[in-house]
Amino acid sequence: MAGKADEAATPEAPAAPEMNPKMFVVPALMMGVKYLKLDVNLYKTELRIAFACAVLFKYAVIYFVYLTSQKAAEAGPVTVKEKKAMDGTEEEKTMTTREYDAQQIMSAFKSSLFGLCITCGIHYKWGNASPLLFQSIMLPMGLFDDNLFKIHVLGNEAVGKLKRPFKAPESPFAA
Repeated sequence: MAGKADEAATPEAPAAPEMNPKMFVVPALMMGVKYLKLDVNLYKTELRIAFACAVLFKYAVIYFVYLTSQKAAEAGPVTVKEKKAMDGTEEEKTMTTREYDAQQIMSAFKSSLFGLCITCGIHYKWGNASPLLFQSIMLPMGLFDDNLFKIHVLGNEAVGKLKRPFKAPESPFAA
């Protein structure tokens, strides 16, 4: 009997973090550039073109996901808890799936615009072409992490991890 009580009293171990192969792309690319002794600054023009193409592709896909989400059938109401910035209280808000998807697409647009500004700022200020190389590869790869891309383009069902409202990624600084 004591064994069962001990089993019930011990808390479950936290879930192991998911290993994403995308995490290894940038370090592997950096090691490859260093191993091959490539000077990426010699290819600034080509990298600028590749970066521009990657950014245009990303925004085209965001727009396509928006159009597809607005044509999709409604899946019922979505209840979202929003924190108010002023007083920190939470407010529940009910919206349609189209409204929720449009809100998520707008936040993806804003965050990618912020990333674009950071990358261009680093390249402009210090003349370093490495961020252009990394972002030219990471931007298209990042689409496969987007929940709305998985639902509306890849055709996955909105169940499990893809159920609305989407769980926000945990901040490593929250703990």
